[in-house]
Amino acid sequence: MSDLQRYVSEELTHFTGRDKPDEDSYGLLVKIIKEELLTYPPHDKSGNLPPISIINGEANFSSNKMINPDCVCFCDIPVNDLRIHMKKYGKFGLSFSKNFLISHGANPVFYNALNSLCGSIERGRYFNGQMSKFNELFNQWLREKDQDKVSLYQFLYYDILSFFQFFDDKKNEVDFENYYMEREWRVIGDLKFKIEDIQRVIIPKEFSGRFREDVGNYYGQITFAD
Repeated sequence: MSDLQRYVSEELTHFTGRDKPDEDSYGLLVKIIKEELLTYPPHDKSGNLPPISIINGEANFSSNKMINPDCVCFCDIPVNDLRIHMKKYGKFGLSFSKNFLISHGANPVFYNALNSLCGSIERGRYFNGQMSKFNELFNQWLREKDQDKVSLYQFLYYDILSFFQFFDDKKNEVDFENYYMEREWRVIGDLKFKIEDIQRVIIPKEFSGRFREDVGNYYGQITFAD
């Protein structure tokens, strides 16, 4: 009997269909493959601006809204166990090998349970208080225009805090806000790839004929979502 771990995958999957009609999701998937480019929201950028972590000083850190990293998201879920995830994000996706994405900067997020205790204080409230103090300190440093301190600020927000994700541990596994079940990985910025880098395409069976006509130069795996 094999000892392979079946609760993680050798490939990471990105879905295109959250809150979109099937036709729109399919069109976006084909566009991504033909352009060989996965972009971060809002997707309609002009030029080649570097990705940044957008800071909302009015939001609590634990709301996942204080830092909004410009990133492309993937899930680390075996293909046979994607059903719950597809109920949230649609039935159109593509995957790449984990090794390929790691070579392009992919990293798993650091999950934090809101109600976990830090001493006698819930983690969410504790982090919110500490981050408020943290922001005051760094705002002062930025005004000093000290390049070393600015570089440290960018390192902490861009390379560390952009990978934090809080989740409500009281939510069941099918709840949209139970982010822990997504096993999320992030690539900061856009992802450029070649069509041969795609490990798998996921579509409903009814789109299979159109897909083979629309993307005739794709020879990788196709998995039906239904």
